[in-house]
Amino acid sequence: MFISCIIEAIFSELSSIFLSVFYIVSFLILHTKGYFKRLFNYFSYVGRMALTNYLIQCIVCAFVFYGYGLGYLDNMTITTGTIFTFIFFIIQMIVSKIWLSNFHYGPFEKFWRYLTYQGNLY
Repeated sequence: MFISCIIEAIFSELSSIFLSVFYIVSFLILHTKGYFKRLFNYFSYVGRMALTNYLIQCIVCAFVFYGYGLGYLDNMTITTGTIFTFIFFIIQMIVSKIWLSNFHYGPFEKFWRYLTYQGNLY
């Protein structure tokens, strides 16, 4: 019994490592293709506004899923949750691109820079 638990734990850890490597290699292969390269460029906009997008995700998901908001945490299926996640992230990608075409930083990134450099933004 004890040995089988150890073997199961080892295979569980190994499978997560190989799955991670599979995701990374798949991402890199798709990134080299023409169509997917343009699609993956939208990730750079989200990355440049990482703090803003993270805080907005926290606020929106807290409102959608917890009791002080809509309370969908126990009422949403895995499929619906996955669709919600993809749609929400696509919206964030589009909004990030639009925002960064007009401004250099996201709103929270600008505020963070303001606090870091004590008012000197440039």
